[in-house]
Amino acid sequence: MRKVEQLSSREMRLHKIRENQPEGVTDIVRMRDIIIPEEFKNHPPRATKINKCARYYRFFGMFDEPVTLIAETNENGKSPKFILVDGYVRYWLATRFGFKWIGAKYLDINKYIIK
Repeated sequence: MRKVEQLSSREMRLHKIRENQPEGVTDIVRMRDIIIPEEFKNHPPRATKINKCARYYRFFGMFDEPVTLIAETNENGKSPKFILVDGYVRYWLATRFGFKWIGAKYLDINKYIIK
């Protein structure tokens, strides 16, 4: 008889979260580690965008795509921080739904600056 590897409760939660993610997700990050730029804070998403994204989530059980982040350089051993560059509506809904984690993809800072 083969032993089944025991996962910690955190690993079990992350495994469950990873199972139901849209295509393009490269990482699962904690919501509290995401920094929201002032441009997003000062301009709340339109109701039509919120409703469209919420309907998709309710129908499919996941968002249509991951949020896009830039990883902030961390050399002090602190928790990593991420700057949100796209997907604010998804982030906004995830906070309203009480998510602690969200699927993300990373953007190369050099490509972002060139835009």
